[in-house]
Amino acid sequence: MYYKLGFSFSHKTRPNYWYFRGSKKRMVRFSKIKISDEPKHISEWRLRQDEGWNRVWDCGNLKFIKILGEKSYV
Repeated sequence: MYYKLGFSFSHKTRPNYWYFRGSKKRMVRFSKIKISDEPKHISEWRLRQDEGWNRVWDCGNLKFIKILGEKSYV
């Protein structure tokens, strides 16, 4: 569909993850990043597991662009 609308394939993004707890609570990874007062020797993932969070991964995204005149739209 994007090709029919005049977009061009740019690239595929890396896989991303979200944190979740239970079946209805999902948080973007940026809301659970490691903060400066947390122990530096313990990974973000280990800290979130200790808080009861788990992760779900996607497979990345396909990124397309469309150039209109001198402007490009992503």
